[in-house]
Amino acid sequence: VISTGESLAAMEELLHEIGGNVVGKACVLAEGDAKDREDILFLEPLPLFFKYAEKKAHAMEQKRLNVIPYLAFSGNCEEALRVYMEAFEGEIFYLSRWSQENTSSPERMGKVMHVEFRLGQTPMAAGDAPESAAASTAIKLMIHMDSKEEAERAVEALAKGGALLSPLKPHPKPDDGGCGSLIRDRFGFTWIITCPNPEAG
Repeated sequence: VISTGESLAAMEELLHEIGGNVVGKACVLAEGDAKDREDILFLEPLPLFFKYAEKKAHAMEQKRLNVIPYLAFSGNCEEALRVYMEAFEGEIFYLSRWSQENTSSPERMGKVMHVEFRLGQTPMAAGDAPESAAASTAIKLMIHMDSKEEAERAVEALAKGGALLSPLKPHPKPDDGGCGSLIRDRFGFTWIITCPNPEAG
């Protein structure tokens, strides 16, 4: 490893961090000019890159960072949860409500303040904001189902009281190995339900 004199200490620190073992040092002067020099570190052979990548992967795993979609409702969050649990057999693992302890708004009383749930392996959250005239529904939610039968069941549950914008059908080529459907549920959220195409070769 070749480094300038000014950054030699930083280079040694980095090499130590990723498991490098410095076994010797030397310097090369350009035509005898001590101001123009290159310092050389002699390393014990080892797969430095892979050790560094392994360390970074472990650090990322320890962070356990999840991006969680949050759905804002205008008073019917609990009703929506029942629909989504029916459609995807999800799980609710935390729910709190608005009460006299946390709000003075009569419109909020008894409504869902915060709920955390899971659809498949995706963590999600939601809550009621009754003072809003309508839910914030600018995003689309996409879920991949394992079979056409599961997709059809989900589409049927979501479309009750809502609108089937596009029925479940094969995607255009070259993506026709899968099927997709577009649904706007009765709460205003748009869902993209996909599954493998059982007729694809």
